[in-house]
Amino acid sequence: MLIRMKTLACGPDGSYQAGKVYDVPDKQAAEWIKGSFAERVAVAPPPVQTAAAPPAPETAAATPKPEPKRKRKTEPKKVAGKE
Repeated sequence: MLIRMKTLACGPDGSYQAGKVYDVPDKQAAEWIKGSFAERVAVAPPPVQTAAAPPAPETAAATPKPEPKRKRKTEPKKVAGKE
């Protein structure tokens, strides 16, 4: 039976997202409809076709990595009372 989920349902058989139409066994569909988790769908919706955009050509040149910063050479701090 075709149903449209009203809520998200997950289990060992898979996950069912809210708003999507699924074909499930009649017993399971009847339980979900009775529990207000799904609604019955008379006809399957037509498949949605999406056009894939061609990948844009890469135009930027690779940027060089900056040189690592050099550490300053400092003398150790002197603690008062110690030599």
